[in-house]
Amino acid sequence: MERNLNGDKMKEKRIGNDEMKAIELDIMRELYRVCHEEGLKCIMAYGTLLGAIRHHGFIPWDDDIDLIMPREDYERLPEAFAKLSSKPYYKIIWYRDRSSIYPFIKVVDTRTEVIEHYVDERWCRTGVWVDVFPADGIGQSDKTFEDVARLRRKYDYLTANIHEGSSTVNLLGKRVLKAIMPKEDIYQIAQQLDDIARAVPLGKR
Repeated sequence: MERNLNGDKMKEKRIGNDEMKAIELDIMRELYRVCHEEGLKCIMAYGTLLGAIRHHGFIPWDDDIDLIMPREDYERLPEAFAKLSSKPYYKIIWYRDRSSIYPFIKVVDTRTEVIEHYVDERWCRTGVWVDVFPADGIGQSDKTFEDVARLRRKYDYLTANIHEGSSTVNLLGKRVLKAIMPKEDIYQIAQQLDDIARAVPLGKR
């Protein structure tokens, strides 16, 4: 993954992990401020929460931030962030306005550009980001969990970069599968993933 910092009055340069993490932390602080002002719940999740508790910061081998919100608050976030954010270079992107292919919200620093080598670059040139996920009620015993897993596999192959792979076999497999898979709308698949998740409210399984 490469990270570049660019802007009207600065030369493009590659930034290191420490600078990237500092940007992510600032995005998170801005998100928390907006959520507090709007009365929205937002907490750390996954490796971000583990890192905060165990390492008092990032997990040493991790370089991203994941947050989670109740679905009702998550749905209100884009409007609240557009209204209350004091930093115009931070922007929400997601599949619903086709600014992103992901089925969840990313808050990105538009002054930066991230190139993900294992994802088709036609889809994934974004700024340094913080991921925000909705909390829904899907469990591993649900049929909906299986539906999401099936769609997720299709999504991953559609977005894969056929020029990058962890091994020759992996690279060949991606090329063959991508060649034989039907051409589908990636935004529609993202919507299907999101629709399945929000159809199962948290606590109402």
